[in-house]
Amino acid sequence: MPEHTLLSNQISCNSPATQTPTSITSCNILTVDGSNTNGYSGAIKWILNGVLAPAEKGYVTYRVTIQ
Repeated sequence: MPEHTLLSNQISCNSPATQTPTSITSCNILTVDGSNTNGYSGAIKWILNGVLAPAEKGYVTYRVTIQ
């Protein structure tokens, strides 16, 4: 996450926050510095399983509050 920010709501692998092609079979969020909740500050890792083929696309999003 950007410096001097806090997570403003939980990160989700579900639409509309995240959209993945059908070749991505699962999505998990890892927040190694604490819980994936409002106020979290630290690293975020999206773990996607499957194979992303050429020209396939998707997105992940999260919202923060500036301190």
